[in-house]
Amino acid sequence: MTPAELGVILARATGVDPRVETNDFATDMWMDTIGDLSFAEARDALVQHYRETKDRVYPSDIRTRVKDARRARADALPSNVEIMSDVPNGHPSWAHGLQLRRAAMIDDGLSLNEAREKYPAPPIRPELSEDGTPEVTATRTAGGQ
Repeated sequence: MTPAELGVILARATGVDPRVETNDFATDMWMDTIGDLSFAEARDALVQHYRETKDRVYPSDIRTRVKDARRARADALPSNVEIMSDVPNGHPSWAHGLQLRRAAMIDDGLSLNEAREKYPAPPIRPELSEDGTPEVTATRTAGGQ
């Protein structure tokens, strides 16, 4: 999140609750504590906070709500096999690709298709056997053919 985006978050918070501090020290602390979050996640967490309580909002409230939203997205993810259906099972990059795609869907809120675009399937290369001849270890292509 940029400092300007954080300014929007704090302006929205003070619009609901004037007790939220917006001086330079408070703004710096907010940036240090939630600046790594996306603007959209922080905005959604702020809205959720004031939908449910009239208590003053603190950075920890925003972080907790973002963490909960990410956990809910993780719980709703398709299976690992579905996430990686365009990469042959047993391919050396399967586990790493799964990790990258899951993080993109949970942390960045990307859809499965967006995560696949961001982290495309690697090309299938034949492995070399001990005698130097090509040995295809992964034969499935995109679409399971």
